[in-house]
Amino acid sequence: MKRFGVAAAIIAGAILIAFTLAVVRQIREESVPRPEAAARGADPIEGKGRPSVGSANAPVTIVEFYDFECPFCREAAPIVDQVAADPAWAGKVRFVFRHFPIPDAHPNAIPAARAAECAYLQGKFMEMRQLLFANQARLRAADLPQYARQLQLDEARFSQCLADPASYTAVEQDWRAGVRAGVEGTPTYFINGNMISGLPTRVQLEQAITAALVP
Repeated sequence: MKRFGVAAAIIAGAILIAFTLAVVRQIREESVPRPEAAARGADPIEGKGRPSVGSANAPVTIVEFYDFECPFCREAAPIVDQVAADPAWAGKVRFVFRHFPIPDAHPNAIPAARAAECAYLQGKFMEMRQLLFANQARLRAADLPQYARQLQLDEARFSQCLADPASYTAVEQDWRAGVRAGVEGTPTYFINGNMISGLPTRVQLEQAITAALVP
């Protein structure tokens, strides 16, 4: 009888997992529109009021979708920073940053993204982004206040922001925009709307920018 109970529990658990996966799959299928629908989606891929560096009038806009616990995103971050800081590209390219946490694989990705959002509200998004990637193995909720302290943020305001559902909503909106656009992994880039997936080298990224500048 005891063995039967254990077996029944295992079977029930397997059924529950299968059901959950089916529901998630259905939600994803319903969330991702046909290509023509994505093209006319309500949320432009660059978003509204999202963190960015570079001139708003730059002819090339690169939107990056990333996950703070993604090792490839961590490797890509200095490449993006180097290109963004290069005087050769001044006025020509603008980078926009959007969250795409994958919590099934990276359980601390959402708290880290919320921390970046809260730093953004205090004008320190890029600094927080660098800190979070540099400390990728230490992104638990308990680790985040020390990064706010290092950046000399208003700690009380930072803590309130982390607890505020609005910081989660901002992250979720980015994620949903990515899903609608066809993002399936990180990092993913949209260069003037054209999607490139995976970790680019600096040369590859600059070649893509150069191609986008051609009339």
